[in-house]
Amino acid sequence: MRKAHRHHSRTLLVAIAASIAAAAFAWAYQHAKRVDEAAPVRIAVGELRSDAAALAMVARGWGRDAATATYTRWQARQVADAIAGVASDLDDPPDAAAGEAHEARGHASLLGAIARDLEALPARDAGAALEARALGSRDALRALERRLAPP
Repeated sequence: MRKAHRHHSRTLLVAIAASIAAAAFAWAYQHAKRVDEAAPVRIAVGELRSDAAALAMVARGWGRDAATATYTRWQARQVADAIAGVASDLDDPPDAAAGEAHEARGHASLLGAIARDLEALPARDAGAALEARALGSRDALRALERRLAPP
């Protein structure tokens, strides 16, 4: 009688293990074939968020008199070029993320204006205001990036 119980226990254990393996495979298969249409927009938003943080650092350095005019102009130009490249990536968004892409283009425009202001070397005391604008855009882009995250 004990051999019969042991046999049933092993059979039950194998059946449970097979069920778990089948469920895991089915879950992985469903998630693998899902297409994330918003991914290009989410990536562009992440790049804009990074550019906003970089502009904030350049503005902070300029405002605190910790950066030279040449450095500030050069960094602002590099970030402006990066922003322009990302903005062009947002020109033809997928339908699933068209509204978010439009919002991101607005932030790209704002960040481009901040970069141009820094290239023009404003008064040192204007650095804090430019930093605050860049950080505000960074925070809004972070929230937008979270909205675009897959479920």
